[in-house]
Amino acid sequence: MKQKFLMAAAVPIAALGMTMLPATASAGPGTFEGDVIGCPYDRPCITELWARDGVIHVAWKGDHGYDVYNFRWGRPGRAESQYERGSGRYGSTTINNGHSNTTYTVKVQGCTTHWYGSSDCSQWNEAHIHIG
Repeated sequence: MKQKFLMAAAVPIAALGMTMLPATASAGPGTFEGDVIGCPYDRPCITELWARDGVIHVAWKGDHGYDVYNFRWGRPGRAESQYERGSGRYGSTTINNGHSNTTYTVKVQGCTTHWYGSSDCSQWNEAHIHIG
């Protein structure tokens, strides 16, 4: 079973005062099977991650339509928070009041729920962003 991994790096855009995750990556032939972002195939893919004026924006795409997404975020000196965010193939959220000179960790997981019993959830996809 092939694994596809996120290969993009955060790129500062100084003129706009923001940081953005690029949406292209490269790899050997056949490695990503048409996936230009280069995310794992078995979990949601973080497709946007940027910060501006203390607000962090995160967007993702599921490898299929999930019933619910779990979203986590944290920063040094603060316990990680977790929320449920929507359903379907795509999702997004924001984190307000970001601290300057701080690196944030964001994670997203897709889950298929059942009317009885536990949900079946993907592995977490994780990314980091530093607010300057």
